[in-house]
Amino acid sequence: MMVVSSSLPSSMARRKRSNLSIVLHLIVVIALLWTTTTTTTHTILVDGSSSSSAGMTRVPMKLFSNTKEYWSKQFQSTWNHTISPLFPSFKPSSSSSSSSSSFEDEESKDGMTRLQNTIITSVSASKSSTLLPPHTVTQSAKRGGLLGQKLENENVARTARLLKQWYRRHGYMLHGVTGATLTDTNGSVELSVEEPKLNKDRPVAIAFAEEMVVLPNQDGANPNMMPLREYNRTARKNKNKKANANLTTTFQQTNGRIRPSAVSKFLRLEPNEHFRFLADKFQTLERPSNLFRRILHKEYAKLDDGSVQLRIIAESNPHTRHLQYSIGRNAFTGRWEGCLDFEHVNLFGGGEVGGITVRSEGVDLAPSLRVRFGNDYFGTGGYCMEGFNEWIGCEQDEDEDHDDAILRKGGSIRWMNPLGISHKRKNGVTASFERTCTRTGNCENIGSATVAFGPNVKELPRNGLHSLFTSWTAGTRFFANAESASAAAADAAADAAAAVED
Repeated sequence: MMVVSSSLPSSMARRKRSNLSIVLHLIVVIALLWTTTTTTTHTILVDGSSSSSAGMTRVPMKLFSNTKEYWSKQFQSTWNHTISPLFPSFKPSSSSSSSSSSFEDEESKDGMTRLQNTIITSVSASKSSTLLPPHTVTQSAKRGGLLGQKLENENVARTARLLKQWYRRHGYMLHGVTGATLTDTNGSVELSVEEPKLNKDRPVAIAFAEEMVVLPNQDGANPNMMPLREYNRTARKNKNKKANANLTTTFQQTNGRIRPSAVSKFLRLEPNEHFRFLADKFQTLERPSNLFRRILHKEYAKLDDGSVQLRIIAESNPHTRHLQYSIGRNAFTGRWEGCLDFEHVNLFGGGEVGGITVRSEGVDLAPSLRVRFGNDYFGTGGYCMEGFNEWIGCEQDEDEDHDDAILRKGGSIRWMNPLGISHKRKNGVTASFERTCTRTGNCENIGSATVAFGPNVKELPRNGLHSLFTSWTAGTRFFANAESASAAAADAAADAAAAVED
C-alpha cells in the first residue's frame, strides 16, 4: 500500500490563513454596516410651517446577532495575533469627524431637495381618520391643487379648507386637517387630521344659575341678594311700576334636577363618538321648554384625555307643578260636578310630564279618574299615554226604557310627529282601546286608530291665516258576552223591521 502526500511550506500556509481571515472579517464588518438606514421625511403643517427629519433608523438585528457573536469568538485570537499588527493604531481627528458630519448634512439636504421636488401622485388621510371617505380626499386634493403638483404650503392650505367645509356640512364643527407629510419619493402624501370624540363618561355637563337682584344696604357694605322672580312678584304685589328701573343683577349658582343624559340623547351626542353639531337640535334646545327657561352660555371644552365635552350654563324652568280646580254643570248628565287636575313637569329630570285628573258628580257616586304620562322631547315629538275610568250616563226617563252606558274604562297612546316635523306641519298617530258597560251589565269593547295631519298654517293677505286639520279614524266593536251580542242582534232586527214597515 502506497500513500502519496504533499505539503506546502509553512510560510505560504500562514499567508493563506491570514488572507482568509481578512476576507471573513471584512464580510462581518459589511454586514454590521448594512443594518443601519437613513430616512428623510418632509412635513408641511396647515399653519404654513414645515419640518424635516433625517436620522438613523435602526433595523432589527435579530437576523445578524448570532452571526456576529459567532465570528467574534472564532476570530478574536486571529485578529489580535495576525491582522491587528498589519494596521497601525488609528485615532480619529477632529477634521475627520467634521467631515463625517458634513457628509451626513449634505446627504440630508439632498434628500430634502428630492422630496421638495417630488410630484404628488396620491393623497390619503391618516389611519386615525374614520370619517373621511377616500374619494372625498382625492377630489379635495385635485381641487386644492395638491394632487399632481409639488408639496407646497398654499396647496396644503387649500386642500385643508375644502376638507374643513366637508366636515362642517356633515356637522363635525371641531374636525379638520392639521398637516401633510411626504415620506418617500414615490409621491404619496398622508394628511394628518384631528377628529375629536366625546367624553366616554360625561359627554354633556350642565351647571345651573339663577338671576339675583343686588340690593345695597344703607352702609354700602355686604349687599343683600334676592331672586329676580321674587323681586318682581313683590313689586307687582306692591304695585311698584318703577321697581325694575336701574336694577343691578348678577347670576348665582344653584341646583337643578335635569339629567345631562337626557340632553345628550336629544342632541344625539353619544359617549365616545365623534362630536356632531346638529343645528336644528341646538336651536330647539335654546327655546324655552319644560327643562330650561333659557340657556345662558354653552361651550365645547377639550379635556386632558383629548376628548370633548359640551358644557351648558342655564336657568332651569321654575314652574314644574300645576294645580287646577273647577266647578260646573255637566251638559250630558245634567248634574253639577267638581274637577281637580294636577300636573308635574320634568318628573324624572328628562322632560317627562305626569298628571292626574279627578272628577266627581256627588258624594254618593264614585269619582272618575284619568292618569296620563308623556314626554314631548322639547316640543319636537314624543309620546303620551293615558288611562281612564269614567262614570258616564244621563238621567233615566220614567216613560222610556233605556239601557244607558254608565262605566267607561280603557287607555290610549299617542305618538306625536312620527313622520317628522317642520315649523308649519305636524302629525300624530293615536291608538285606543276601551270597554263600556251598561246598567244591566251588558259590556262591549271598542278599538280604534286615528291618523291626523295638521294644523297646517298658511299666511293670507292682510295678515290673515289659514289653518287646515285632517284626520282619519278607523275602529271596530265586538261584544264581551253573549247577552250583549243577542241584545244587539235583536235591536238590529227591530230596526230593520221598523224600516220595512215604514
